[in-house]
Amino acid sequence: MGFAGKIVLVLIGVALLLFAATQFGIINYSVDGVNRVDAKYGLGEQKLVPGDPTELEAYKKDLRSVIVFGDDKKIVELKEALAEMQSAMNNYSESAGAINLSAPDCSFTGAVANAKKEAQATLDSAKKVVAFQKTVPHSQLGYLSGNTFDSVMANVVSSLQKSVNQLQALC
Repeated sequence: MGFAGKIVLVLIGVALLLFAATQFGIINYSVDGVNRVDAKYGLGEQKLVPGDPTELEAYKKDLRSVIVFGDDKKIVELKEALAEMQSAMNNYSESAGAINLSAPDCSFTGAVANAKKEAQATLDSAKKVVAFQKTVPHSQLGYLSGNTFDSVMANVVSSLQKSVNQLQALC
């Protein structure tokens, strides 16, 4: 067998290995890979991303391992944006919990200022998700399109805006 024959055999072997790795979930490829990651974490219309910080970090890592091209990349980017929004929500929740409402610390580095900063970052992140969702082809969105998702995100943005306003009024 000549040099060209060996190259053909190597290419066929690599193709078979990639096919097998994809079938067994070792390599996640395209939207199917995203769906496998979502299934692993029980995500869907009722739960968009994991809420637990440890699980959220593992989800983001698994999402980054999915190999995507073209328009498929946008669905991964949207899910990454949702994960970042959840991470910001976790940070905001922690910061808001540190506020003593009977004697709020209104200093520049106090609990209210920190919570205000985190609330604004979370609001910005939610608005980014809403804007980015409109750029993804609807055929790929599944549960991330339609009235339910739009309603959930509108409520999230509204609630976060109210939180920002309340924190600004506190001090």
